[in-house]
Amino acid sequence: AGITFYSLGFPSFGVDFLNRINAIANAGKYDLVIGSCDSHFGYIALKLAKKLGIPCVFDLYHHYADFGTNRIPGMKAMYYSSLANANLVVCDSKPLMEKIQPYSNNTHIAPQGTDPSVFKPLPREQCIRELRLDPARKYIGYTGTLDNRFDYDCLIQAMEIISDNDTGIYLLIAGTNLSGYSLNRDFIHYL
Repeated sequence: AGITFYSLGFPSFGVDFLNRINAIANAGKYDLVIGSCDSHFGYIALKLAKKLGIPCVFDLYHHYADFGTNRIPGMKAMYYSSLANANLVVCDSKPLMEKIQPYSNNTHIAPQGTDPSVFKPLPREQCIRELRLDPARKYIGYTGTLDNRFDYDCLIQAMEIISDNDTGIYLLIAGTNLSGYSLNRDFIHYL
């Protein structure tokens, strides 16, 4: 529809990152800069938009001040500066919008998008059957990549406490186990 996107994601962050941004910025005329993923990316987008004289959108899927990276000096300042100075802050939920509204003059909710032909509700019985779950059990679910951001020890300790109380609750995990965590526990069903 006549829209061109240029995207530089986290894996490209490094010395070459700013050179690549400048090369893209100098190669054409743009209407908008969008920053997302963490505080510093919002701040970089803000500075780039100011340099180009175009609006900046700061896209939030989480309150980035809560991220572990925000323990690094200056990160929270970048976050709050981006919130205060972006032309628009887009949030994925009403609770997130309410949390950041004191810092931003212009907010909008845009729920995370999914492909409804792939992600859609199905009857509970069908899901239980297709995932080979026990219909008598209660499950707590975790979906996502299992890597160093996943607090395996905390989750296992919590489940051991729950299991000791014989609640009949099991942990259902769906995601790629990049860290090789041991998921062979009586209270874990791993997909």
